[in-house]
Amino acid sequence: MGFLSNLFDPKPQYITDIVKKIEGYSVDINSEVKSQLESDAIFYAENKKNWKIIKEGYEQRKRDAEYFALYFLYQSVRDALRSGKYHVYSGMVDIEGHIAYEIGCDCLQRLFERGHIKEDAAEDAKLFLKNLMSDVGIG
Repeated sequence: MGFLSNLFDPKPQYITDIVKKIEGYSVDINSEVKSQLESDAIFYAENKKNWKIIKEGYEQRKRDAEYFALYFLYQSVRDALRSGKYHVYSGMVDIEGHIAYEIGCDCLQRLFERGHIKEDAAEDAKLFLKNLMSDVGIG
């Protein structure tokens, strides 16, 4: 993406801010997993179908780029685990699946600590991710 792509497809500043936050998310574990999850999260942010919801979040709910970056990273983890991407057998994930799970839990914890979600909602979402690791492909 260069100058010309930005010229012909301008993004609102809040989308650019969210993408920067996603790219700035730091975790010093498996760069390949982190890179894939970042790519998926950036897709959510740059998807024009989400821009209205993002704009409303900024204006009405006082959500910021940090909130959306963490939420989109969590969504990318949830989707990856739900798809079975990191499963080696039904109900069993590989090490990358555990890393993705930890990233998702970290995002939820940060959302809770910043007051964006309640503790019980964060814990429920963490449990949901844990269940995706053990339930996908069974049944």
